[in-house]
Amino acid sequence: MKALNQWIALILCCLSWYAQAQNMKEINAAIGLSDTLTYENEIRIYQSESITNYSSLLRLYEESEDNWKVTYDEHFAKVPGNPKERVETHRLKGKQSLHYVFLALLRSYIDQLPDQRSIEWKLKERGVIYKENYNGEETYQLANKVTTVLDGTGYTVMTKVYGKAHNFSFSNPDTYYKLYPEVDELVFMKEIIDTIRTEFGIWQVQE
Repeated sequence: MKALNQWIALILCCLSWYAQAQNMKEINAAIGLSDTLTYENEIRIYQSESITNYSSLLRLYEESEDNWKVTYDEHFAKVPGNPKERVETHRLKGKQSLHYVFLALLRSYIDQLPDQRSIEWKLKERGVIYKENYNGEETYQLANKVTTVLDGTGYTVMTKVYGKAHNFSFSNPDTYYKLYPEVDELVFMKEIIDTIRTEFGIWQVQE
């Protein structure tokens, strides 16, 4: 039963990642962006909310030497009863210079963080070995306690830094950080999102 529950959680997580990828393609098409990065220095962070038709994109890029731009697009997909797709584009201004924001994101390893799926083994409590009787014979089992957060907010990050491309995804980093504050990758992902919140006033946590 425990193994079955873990498989179910894995399947649901995979569906969540697939939904994030679809949201990314939809918002790119609606805005008129390519699915690949355009500039030598560019960061895109796609945010998606589960069980809604809403997603958003923050795009920070160096259009020409020392000429930094940032845009924020909110995308509302077609849904039954509201068949019209809508995009709202906002020009943002950071509290610090945009070059500073870019460097702050690099300081949090935005160009190097792995995909959350590669650190799933860290997102559980260490196993407990217990004894059980199986068909009249004494044996041992290892049980891990896994907390899977299915509904919430996902982020897909694409970067090109000095021409080198990288991308990764995280699901519900705020929630997982509360559960596992000792995991470095969650610490840095939360730093990235908090930098965006502080500088641009978007993606605030609803208490």
